[in-house]
Amino acid sequence: MKNGRIDLKASEQDEKNLQIAAKKLGTTKVSKVIFDSVKQVAEAEMFFCDRRSVRDVDTNIEAGKKNLQYFFDEFLKVTEGKPITMNEIQKMFGTSQKKFMVLDRHSLKELIIDKMLAGQSKSVGNLKLDESGLRSLIIVPDLENLFEVGDRVFEVPMVAYRDVFYWQVYEINEGQIVIIPNEVEKVKNQFRASAETPHELKKLSKVRDICKKFDMLLEGEIIDPEKLNVKGLLYYDSESGKFEPDQQFIKYGLQKTLVFTHEKI
Repeated sequence: MKNGRIDLKASEQDEKNLQIAAKKLGTTKVSKVIFDSVKQVAEAEMFFCDRRSVRDVDTNIEAGKKNLQYFFDEFLKVTEGKPITMNEIQKMFGTSQKKFMVLDRHSLKELIIDKMLAGQSKSVGNLKLDESGLRSLIIVPDLENLFEVGDRVFEVPMVAYRDVFYWQVYEINEGQIVIIPNEVEKVKNQFRASAETPHELKKLSKVRDICKKFDMLLEGEIIDPEKLNVKGLLYYDSESGKFEPDQQFIKYGLQKTLVFTHEKI
């Protein structure tokens, strides 16, 4: 930023997206699209957070990091220093619901042979061998420890989301499994809600005023606060010890449900 001017580098696709957004907003000024978007993000206010789920995500990801590191280190021992990529690790566990979270031992063994073949001569003496011939000559080391470590990759503490594995939050850097902060925040945002538009911010302000009145009801009274919850509007948060706005009304509204009845004519 220099003299109040901001220079931005945009790809061709970025420019196309900005032009489309400008057209939808009824303007030809791409700069207005950018500044309006930035303004909306800056004014957004987070009001809902499922803290328990966010903590469970942290627990899940930390356990996954530890288990992936064990697997990576054991793989290096077996292949005598030939590394494995995160994409290759993920493929060892399948992508379908039936195979997810189950180590594909055959594919892992084949990958190890591929690694051991890399850079090897394709001939024995004067005899040239095809790939199948070369693979038959590879002496595969004992893989039992690697298989056992692989079977434990998904072992995480008993949290609500223990059956989910967030592959996108990990990368390998200089032999270490590293957590990517931005990707972790994207996961946690599934359990958060923010008021973004002027209309949502106005509704949030109204509900917060109501929450304060509900808090006052508890003063000096023996009441089960959760019995005062208003579905979709507000709820009692036991951690904060006060009523909080529910995301349903602020983000989606509370439209009346239409009930169709059959009447005799």
